[in-house]
This record gives sequence, C-alpha cells and structure tokens, in this order.
Amino acid sequence: MSNDQSAVTDPPQAAAEGSAPPLSGLDALELPVEVRLGEHRATLEDVLALREGDAVPVGNAEGEQVTLFVQGRPYARGDLVVVEGRFGFRVQELLEGSGETP
Repeated sequence: MSNDQSAVTDPPQAAAEGSAPPLSGLDALELPVEVRLGEHRATLEDVLALREGDAVPVGNAEGEQVTLFVQGRPYARGDLVVVEGRFGFRVQELLEGSGETP
C-alpha cells in the first residue's frame, strides 16, 4: 500500500458553473459504500480455536486490487491506500454500470 494523501480527499467538480447536474438535489443522498478485502472459509473447529492476536487470511494478496461496492453492487476496482493515517481507496477502474460517462 502506498501513503498517498491525495487519494480520496478532493472530490471532482460535478458540473461546469451555471449548469445543474442531471441528479441535482439528490447529491446529498447517503449510500452505503464498502470495500471488501476478501473472504476466508474456516471450519467450526478453527473458528472456536481463534484467540486474541491470531491472524486470519482474507484472500487478497498485498498490492492486489480490491472492489468498492455501492449499495451491495460492484462499482469500482482499485487500491487500498493510507490517507492521513487511515485506510482509503484509490479508484483505478469504474466498472460497467457504475454510471461512468464517456
């Protein structure tokens, strides 16, 4: 992961001055957004054996892209980054159906 603090701090301008975007008025609507790091299947025995400090692999290798989901649907692929000491997400590709305009 890189330590790029400009990754998610400045949103792009939605529209040129004087013209309203097509969804004007809905831009303050909050949506659930999540980044899934991966999954791990374990037996009940393994789960019951977990102790504080144990590490559980979640599938993605270091440096491997992860998926950003909006309302449970895949929206973008990108990289985990550190922004001001917290994990962030750098968009590398908007997925089909994400609303990307040409």
